[in-house]
Amino acid sequence: AHARRAPARTTRSQSRPGRQCRPGSGWATPACRRPTPSGGINGKMSEVHAAMGLCNLEHWEEIEEKRRIIWGQYRSGLNGYVRFQAWPEGSTNNCSYAPILLRDELQVKAVQAALTSCGIESRRYFWPSLDEVGYSSLNVSCPVSRNLSNQILCLPIYPDLSSLDVAKIIEVVAGIIDAGK
Repeated sequence: AHARRAPARTTRSQSRPGRQCRPGSGWATPACRRPTPSGGINGKMSEVHAAMGLCNLEHWEEIEEKRRIIWGQYRSGLNGYVRFQAWPEGSTNNCSYAPILLRDELQVKAVQAALTSCGIESRRYFWPSLDEVGYSSLNVSCPVSRNLSNQILCLPIYPDLSSLDVAKIIEVVAGIIDAGK
């Protein structure tokens, strides 16, 4: 009798059916990933990404300062148009994201569409609310989280974003809000 070998894992990708996914042959590629049965974190990092992080670590103070300047421009330019997160005493904003709180989801979609039409990418990082994505077997509703997640839009924030681009983003956001009043 011959020993049976376990079948190789195959992809879930329909674009490359039958591709064998084995360690050493592209195991970590998107085509070889299987759906996760439960929620988790996006905590994966390749050695190249880790090396880039280490290279940039020595520039972190400069990067953070540039982000703080951009964040300050957003806060002053959009003051009265949007709401911003309040930071509890003793905590600080590292300016990794530039979330703005808009009136409702319709306004979020209108602002995002206007930014997109100008070639500006914005993201809804904190949407949907985690109680809506089915990670938990608990049947709970988090109405405050749901409401906030529908109102948040994150504006671009990165060290090389120019003051002219920030001014354009502010102009687009303020223009949509003014048009909807």
